[in-house]
Amino acid sequence: MKKGYLILLSFFTLPCFCVGAENKASVDCYPTCTQSQIVTAKREINAELTFLDSKYSRLEAKANLLENDISVIRFNQRRSQIGSSVKSTTTFGNSNDLPAQSSTEELDRLSDRLDELKTEMFTIEKEKSSMSAYLDQFVNLVPTELVPQRASRSLNNNPYSDSPDRSLGDADFYYNDDDELVLNFGDFYALLVGVNEYESDEIVDLYEPVQDAKTLKQVLLNKYEFTEEKTILLENPTRSDLLNSLENLAGTIKANDSLLIFYAGHGFWDEKFKQGYWLPADARQKTKASWISNATIRDYIYGIKTKHTLLIADACFSGGLFRTRGAFQAEEKLKSTLFQMTSRKAITSGTLTEVPDDSVFMKYLVQNLEKNQSKYMTSQDLFAKFKIAVLNNSPLNQVPQHGVVQGSGDEGGDFIFVRKNI
Repeated sequence: MKKGYLILLSFFTLPCFCVGAENKASVDCYPTCTQSQIVTAKREINAELTFLDSKYSRLEAKANLLENDISVIRFNQRRSQIGSSVKSTTTFGNSNDLPAQSSTEELDRLSDRLDELKTEMFTIEKEKSSMSAYLDQFVNLVPTELVPQRASRSLNNNPYSDSPDRSLGDADFYYNDDDELVLNFGDFYALLVGVNEYESDEIVDLYEPVQDAKTLKQVLLNKYEFTEEKTILLENPTRSDLLNSLENLAGTIKANDSLLIFYAGHGFWDEKFKQGYWLPADARQKTKASWISNATIRDYIYGIKTKHTLLIADACFSGGLFRTRGAFQAEEKLKSTLFQMTSRKAITSGTLTEVPDDSVFMKYLVQNLEKNQSKYMTSQDLFAKFKIAVLNNSPLNQVPQHGVVQGSGDEGGDFIFVRKNI
């Protein structure tokens, strides 16, 4: 048996394994970390623990199957003299009906493999314990107050350039020589979806969503820090087209980037399951598998690890994205604080009601984005500017909503539109 050797080996290899995992999830700030750095560290450590739990469960399942095979072989060896035996129900090897010598060899092979699995499980348990202790350190850590500092003038920080400063490392913001707030933002991505034409004759075509998406794209490119290469426009996409775009963004976007998702098209609310849906171009009326549920969108918003994500939905029953109806936070926070904290917010054109094809919501949303003169405008500020106009001018008495996409990783911040220096 190799059991003794393998366990001994694990004691020599374990320290290196744990150190590598901790470095992956840590930040260099400890023990003097800002609130934003503590949140980042806890998120990364929890992700690592989730991965380790999943890996341990898979190994445990394999070990249980091996133990079953070993028990079968040993039972058959004892019963071979009277001609009775049982068969294994697992998929680990052909241990049934083996000659005595072969069964002994198979038993040794399976026992060695079981020892290897248990050693791996032992290593993972030790690493989980280490990671949990590391997480406790950040949970109990008191955040350090971030002291605003003026930007240094260097080759990497050109005072005559209109481009955003990328030389500040992990600093979230600073104040320039005129004592103006400057946010150290990452890149801005946008996924803009409009569905006019439906393949199924059972679903009525629309006229405005694609044009609405194009209009929003032009405003973002002309007025704000969005670029053509990072702004994706999907016209009449199928279900797979839309989900593939979200998958691609998940593999591209970095932790300090911001993402705006816009959807205009048909929506549907299933009262029985209390679930809302988007209807892509290939949706079928009686085939929910061809729709995209709010839960799926929420999972992607959680999985795409941005600094800030804002979802704007102009569709019937889009208010179903919220599990709660709170529109505003109780207290106004500084934009620097809102920027530091991760956010997952949504603005929708209505609650659980129908909305018109000729969208009053889009009219006032775009109008306020165009007229904005502030360098930094939060999604909450934007919503506050046009909500009353939508309420007063909607033919269907729609009530736009703003709030947190619950269960998607929001930590109290907000998406910030950054206006270009024109």
